Amino acid sequence: MNIRNELAPILLQAVSDAIQFNRAIMDGGFLNDSESHFEYLVSLNHLLHYLEEEYKKIEAEVGMPLNLLALESA
Repeated sequence: MNIRNELAPILLQAVSDAIQFNRAIMDGGFLNDSESHFEYLVSLNHLLHYLEEEYKKIEAEVGMPLNLLALESA
């Protein structure tokens, strides 16, 4: 898969937002199968960490330092 550099920060933020949203769902007690949802949340975290490592390779080209992105992991 090849993601355009200008979309990389948006992809990172989208995954981070998904982590926040799904954590709020779990914390709110709205789930019947929280164990399955927890596994999904762990998968999102793995994805975010992978994307962060890939982003570091293109960070200079993108022009947006990773530490300026408001990323949240579980």
